[in-house]
Amino acid sequence: MVVGLTGGMGSGKSTALGLFKRLGCRVISADEIAHDVLKNNKKVYNAVIKVFGREITGRNGVISRKVLGGIVFNDNNKRRKLESITHPVIIREIRKKIALEKEREGILVAEVPLLFEAGMHAMFDKTIVVCVAGKIALERIRKKEGISIKAARKRIKAQLPLSEKKKLADYIIYNKSLKELNEQVKLIHNNLKD
Repeated sequence: MVVGLTGGMGSGKSTALGLFKRLGCRVISADEIAHDVLKNNKKVYNAVIKVFGREITGRNGVISRKVLGGIVFNDNNKRRKLESITHPVIIREIRKKIALEKEREGILVAEVPLLFEAGMHAMFDKTIVVCVAGKIALERIRKKEGISIKAARKRIKAQLPLSEKKKLADYIIYNKSLKELNEQVKLIHNNLKD
């Protein structure tokens, strides 16, 4: 079984993915794939530099996701341009990884932040959305990215509203605490195994 895991920024998707892994699920992280694509795919790297300029790189030549995020979350056209460069490659890599894992026994969980936005939900047997209170998400994004609350709000606004994601999901996890998150992941895992 192949399961897509998504949620808003700062919802705890990665933590939930880690809990599924601890329960014996195989996992894929679209974020890790995106990091790898930006760093190691020369075609993508060069296309991003061509559009956004060398200012987005550090002294080592590596693209700063923080700098790039600051640009694209302040300009929807630039965000869409970045997505048009990176998403086809990221989606292709996810498809490849799923194809390699699909025939194996057990559950494969793929964390895909833009699962519904990118129209990828059809690739999965089931989908899970992780939800968290807006204030908590804002604070998590602010701390993780080192940005203002205003900038964090812009990032959340760039995604499909949580209410829409919830309508499309097979399962919803409400992340109020690590204990509750763990309990809900176990429940869903048991359900998926049956």
